[in-house]
Amino acid sequence: MKRGVYRPGVIVHHIEELTPFNITNPEIALGFNNLRFVCRDCHAKEHKASEKGRRYLIGENGEIILR
Repeated sequence: MKRGVYRPGVIVHHIEELTPFNITNPEIALGFNNLRFVCRDCHAKEHKASEKGRRYLIGENGEIILR
């Protein structure tokens, strides 16, 4: 969308990234102001750019997975 390419949104992306310290904060984890509906390509680009140096992942059930 930022480049003028429009694809249907399929994934909810957290604007402020979830971390072990804020995952229990409902405004960060579930608040509409922190969520954005994006296509798969945009979601992958957002995470690829932010994963450098990351030492953990958040699992599908909210569990912390250390790398």
